[in-house]
Amino acid sequence: MNEKATQIYRVEFNGKYFWFSSLIGEFTKAFKMQISLISRYEQQGKDLTEIQA
Repeated sequence: MNEKATQIYRVEFNGKYFWFSSLIGEFTKAFKMQISLISRYEQQGKDLTEIQA
């Protein structure tokens, strides 16, 4: 079985923390991919999910 491990990243920005998950193990590549995904969602008018802790 060849399964990739999901990486969970936590980013601090303007005093707030954000989490995202990715199959990409390198933070820079995963973060760039996450930003492009967010941009696509915003262009399509989709709402982003906010999780309250």
